[in-house]
Amino acid sequence: MERWIYGFPKNKKDEVARWLKELNFSFVVMDWNRENIDLALGSGLKVYICVQAYSRNHFGDEKYLSMDINGNRQVWFRSTCPNQKEVQQFQRHWISQMLEKENVEGIFLDGIRFASPASGRDAFFTCFCSECQKKAEIIGFNFEKIKKDVSALYRFIQSGQDYFLWKELLKTPLDLLPFLGQYPGVFDWLLFRRECTTAYIRDISRLVREKGKNLGVYFFSPSLSFIVGQSYFQSRNLVDIFSPMIYRKSAPNGGPAGLNSELTGIVRMFGENYLRDEQTLAIILNLFGWGKDIISMKNIVEELPVEIVGMETNKARLMLGENSQLVPIIWLDDSQLNESVRAVINNGADGVAFFAYQEELEERILAGVKAMEECPP
Repeated sequence: MERWIYGFPKNKKDEVARWLKELNFSFVVMDWNRENIDLALGSGLKVYICVQAYSRNHFGDEKYLSMDINGNRQVWFRSTCPNQKEVQQFQRHWISQMLEKENVEGIFLDGIRFASPASGRDAFFTCFCSECQKKAEIIGFNFEKIKKDVSALYRFIQSGQDYFLWKELLKTPLDLLPFLGQYPGVFDWLLFRRECTTAYIRDISRLVREKGKNLGVYFFSPSLSFIVGQSYFQSRNLVDIFSPMIYRKSAPNGGPAGLNSELTGIVRMFGENYLRDEQTLAIILNLFGWGKDIISMKNIVEELPVEIVGMETNKARLMLGENSQLVPIIWLDDSQLNESVRAVINNGADGVAFFAYQEELEERILAGVKAMEECPP
């Protein structure tokens, strides 16, 4: 069972790298830094470089930002619109140059998606810029129909009109079909996001494999992946290592990808007061296939139960089949880390990755390693 860790120490780098190797960690994923790469390699660790897709680092102009359904530019996860050609060309060139110079195993793409609910309602309802319109028309989507129906759904959520009626009707995933049937362009919008993400992964996969390297991706948990434009099914022949970010809790500031912060973000789209509404919670949990008997309103905000970690790992394995490498990444600063590790291992994973190395969390690393050792092979 492979052991992975994200991040690299700021202090005592050589000492910590050797310590990780002694704990039988095989892989470290880090931001590009030549000194850190050399130290990790010198300690016997294998290195992947984390690359943020659509990074704004060299594209600060507002014109590169995603545009919401109201025509306003939105900032989310330090990202540009996913369809900005200049950004994609820059990243392809940088990845190509880096892989030619560095003795690394490959790269991990992060942020390879559209905005998620945790980034807020307006950021989620993107992107409707001219670049996305061009892309949609090229691949055969009716962009005006998408805009019309997505705008109608946005107004429905914003106004709360007929919400109490639908709250009574939405009991199972199938109940969602007649609701979305009023807004057929919404499903096209989600499909369009998926097609754009998959096309970018395909492009980077070709580049990375031509260099003889591996491609890893940090994906949202399977239950959330479709709404941000990610497809385990479409990507499984393009990607070498899948690392679903199965964070049952998020960072203290409520960052993206955490299951609790994303579910909270969905509820908040309707209004802050619905976070106290048990019926709204039941609807969300039913639609995701999670039973309300294991999730309360308290832990949808703070942290989801460990059972969800196992359920999402199993979903990922079923979506990927047996031939794809599955290494879920879990939150290191987790009060139930041991149980989370076991949930990953017992549901078909090939390895466990921990997010993220910090000096003050070294005891948690030891606990995670111990939990892995205690699991039967």
